[in-house]
Amino acid sequence: MKKALFILPLALTPWSLMSAQQLPHLPTGKSDVREQVGALDEEFEDFRRHDQAGESLLADDYIGIAASGRTYDKTSTTQLFRSGLVRTRSLEISDRTVRIYGNTAIVTVTRHLNDAMAGVPRLEQHRCTKVWVKRNGKWQVVSFQATKIATPSSAAISHPNAPSEVIHLPD
Repeated sequence: MKKALFILPLALTPWSLMSAQQLPHLPTGKSDVREQVGALDEEFEDFRRHDQAGESLLADDYIGIAASGRTYDKTSTTQLFRSGLVRTRSLEISDRTVRIYGNTAIVTVTRHLNDAMAGVPRLEQHRCTKVWVKRNGKWQVVSFQATKIATPSSAAISHPNAPSEVIHLPD
């Protein structure tokens, strides 16, 4: 018994000598996890700024839906960015919201995009939603969707019951 009591203080000594700042940071609450996922989401967007897919952040079962409505899996997303068809001039992010649900996070952003797709220039804003899932201790994107934000002129639609009357939808 005396031997066991002697070993216990020795085992605790290295940890007791370390300051709190030296201990590894482990997320303890939703705000810590929200910060972690937010930082990963910014990394995801940074890959996009540099015309890269960010394969390490994409889950093997990833599915993305572009603003055009076209769907991409992890392989086709990677091929698209490696092909050189995407050329990003600038990409700014605003309105980031991170919501945590256990091992799942939903991130929404507004993208202010200036790029060219297959040589066709685009200057657009998209609302984007990403679903992040934590598996085996690692957060990855399993789903992505971008929706183009309509400009005031493209938001106008003809009313079917009133010839030549145009209804303008609010932004």
